[in-house]
Amino acid sequence: MATRSHIYFCERTQGVSFNEHHQDKVEFMIYNHHDSYPRDLGVKLANFLDDVKFHDMGCLAASVVGKLKMVATQDGECIPHIGGVYLINTRCLIDSSGYEEYSYYIWTKFNCNEVYISIFSDDKCIFVGQPKALQTKYDN
Repeated sequence: MATRSHIYFCERTQGVSFNEHHQDKVEFMIYNHHDSYPRDLGVKLANFLDDVKFHDMGCLAASVVGKLKMVATQDGECIPHIGGVYLINTRCLIDSSGYEEYSYYIWTKFNCNEVYISIFSDDKCIFVGQPKALQTKYDN
Protein backbone atom coordinates (compact mmCIF):
# COMPACT_ATOMS: atom_id res chain seq x y z
CA MET A 1 0.00 0.00 0.00
CA ALA A 2 1.18 3.52 -0.77
CA THR A 3 2.30 5.94 1.92
CA ARG A 4 1.05 9.24 0.51
CA SER A 5 1.97 12.82 1.28
CA HIS A 6 1.63 16.40 0.21
CA ILE A 7 4.66 18.63 0.02
CA TYR A 8 3.74 22.28 0.47
CA PHE A 9 6.08 25.17 -0.39
CA CYS A 10 5.48 28.31 1.68
CA GLU A 11 7.21 31.63 2.16
CA ARG A 12 8.48 32.24 5.67
CA THR A 13 6.56 35.10 7.24
CA GLN A 14 7.12 36.86 10.55
CA GLY A 15 4.72 35.53 13.20
CA VAL A 16 3.69 32.37 11.29
CA SER A 17 4.32 29.22 13.32
CA PHE A 18 6.07 26.32 11.59
CA ASN A 19 4.31 23.74 13.77
CA GLU A 20 0.77 24.46 12.53
CA HIS A 21 -0.89 23.78 9.18
CA HIS A 22 -0.91 26.89 6.99
CA GLN A 23 -2.53 25.92 3.73
CA ASP A 24 -3.42 29.59 3.19
CA LYS A 25 0.35 30.27 2.79
CA VAL A 26 1.00 27.56 0.16
CA GLU A 27 2.51 28.75 -3.12
CA PHE A 28 3.31 25.35 -4.69
CA MET A 29 2.20 21.83 -3.86
CA ILE A 30 3.33 18.31 -4.79
CA TYR A 31 1.51 15.04 -4.26
CA ASN A 32 3.86 12.12 -3.55
CA HIS A 33 2.26 8.66 -3.76
CA HIS A 34 4.92 6.29 -2.38
CA ASP A 35 7.44 6.05 0.46
CA SER A 36 6.47 9.26 2.23
CA TYR A 37 7.72 8.21 5.66
CA PRO A 38 10.04 10.82 7.22
CA ARG A 39 12.94 8.33 7.25
CA ASP A 40 12.48 7.95 3.47
CA LEU A 41 10.97 11.04 1.85
CA GLY A 42 11.92 13.37 4.71
CA VAL A 43 15.57 12.40 4.57
CA LYS A 44 15.57 12.51 0.76
CA LEU A 45 14.18 16.06 0.90
CA ALA A 46 16.62 17.07 3.64
CA ASN A 47 19.62 15.70 1.73
CA PHE A 48 18.54 17.49 -1.44
CA LEU A 49 17.63 20.80 0.22
CA ASP A 50 20.85 20.85 2.22
CA ASP A 51 23.11 20.39 -0.80
CA VAL A 52 21.60 22.65 -3.47
CA LYS A 53 20.97 26.38 -3.74
CA PHE A 54 17.90 27.78 -5.48
CA HIS A 55 17.08 31.07 -7.17
CA ASP A 56 13.55 31.30 -5.75
CA MET A 57 10.71 29.16 -4.48
CA GLY A 58 9.52 28.21 -7.98
CA CYS A 59 13.02 26.96 -8.81
CA LEU A 60 13.10 25.05 -5.51
CA ALA A 61 9.70 23.38 -6.10
CA ALA A 62 10.58 22.45 -9.70
CA SER A 63 13.90 21.00 -8.56
CA VAL A 64 12.19 18.88 -5.89
CA VAL A 65 9.76 17.50 -8.50
CA GLY A 66 12.72 16.67 -10.76
CA LYS A 67 14.58 14.96 -7.92
CA LEU A 68 11.58 12.89 -6.85
CA LYS A 69 10.86 11.83 -10.44
CA MET A 70 14.34 10.31 -10.94
CA VAL A 71 15.06 6.65 -10.08
CA ALA A 72 18.28 4.67 -10.34
CA THR A 73 18.38 1.66 -12.64
CA GLN A 74 20.28 -1.53 -11.86
CA ASP A 75 23.31 -0.24 -13.77
CA GLY A 76 23.31 3.03 -11.79
CA GLU A 77 21.83 5.24 -14.48
CA CYS A 78 19.15 7.70 -13.35
CA ILE A 79 16.00 7.86 -15.43
CA PRO A 80 12.68 9.69 -14.96
CA HIS A 81 9.94 7.61 -13.34
CA ILE A 82 6.44 7.95 -14.75
CA GLY A 83 3.77 8.59 -12.12
CA GLY A 84 4.07 8.72 -8.37
CA VAL A 85 4.85 12.46 -8.08
CA TYR A 86 2.45 15.16 -9.27
CA LEU A 87 2.13 18.94 -9.18
CA ILE A 88 -1.19 20.03 -7.67
CA ASN A 89 -2.93 23.32 -8.36
CA THR A 90 -2.89 25.30 -5.10
CA ARG A 91 -6.46 26.50 -5.77
CA CYS A 92 -7.48 22.85 -5.31
CA LEU A 93 -5.92 22.40 -1.89
CA ILE A 94 -7.10 19.28 -0.15
CA ASP A 95 -8.03 19.49 3.52
CA SER A 96 -5.07 18.59 5.72
CA SER A 97 -7.10 15.71 7.20
CA GLY A 98 -7.44 14.15 3.75
CA TYR A 99 -6.03 10.89 2.45
CA GLU A 100 -2.32 11.58 2.88
CA GLU A 101 -0.43 10.05 5.79
CA TYR A 102 2.15 12.86 5.96
CA SER A 103 2.24 16.55 5.16
CA TYR A 104 5.57 18.26 4.54
CA TYR A 105 5.93 22.04 4.58
CA ILE A 106 9.06 23.54 3.09
CA TRP A 107 9.46 27.07 4.39
CA THR A 108 11.83 29.60 2.84
CA LYS A 109 12.23 33.25 2.05
CA PHE A 110 12.26 34.54 -1.53
CA ASN A 111 16.02 34.00 -2.01
CA CYS A 112 15.92 30.48 -0.46
CA ASN A 113 18.97 31.14 1.75
CA GLU A 114 17.46 29.34 4.74
CA VAL A 115 15.11 26.40 4.46
CA TYR A 116 13.00 24.89 7.23
CA ILE A 117 10.90 21.73 7.07
CA SER A 118 7.77 20.90 9.07
CA ILE A 119 6.37 17.36 9.02
CA PHE A 120 2.86 16.45 10.12
CA SER A 121 1.31 13.04 10.73
CA ASP A 122 -2.40 12.86 11.55
CA ASP A 123 -2.41 16.65 11.99
CA LYS A 124 0.26 16.36 14.69
CA CYS A 125 3.55 18.15 14.05
CA ILE A 126 6.33 15.56 14.41
CA PHE A 127 9.28 17.65 13.18
CA VAL A 128 10.28 21.28 12.68
CA GLY A 129 13.79 22.31 11.74
CA GLN A 130 16.41 22.79 9.08
CA PRO A 131 17.43 19.96 6.73
CA LYS A 132 20.56 19.06 8.77
CA ALA A 133 18.42 18.46 11.89
CA LEU A 134 16.15 16.10 9.93
CA GLN A 135 19.16 14.23 8.56
CA THR A 136 20.49 13.86 12.11
CA LYS A 137 17.15 12.72 13.53
CA TYR A 138 16.89 9.81 11.08
CA ASP A 139 20.60 9.06 10.74
CA ASN A 140 21.09 5.30 10.58
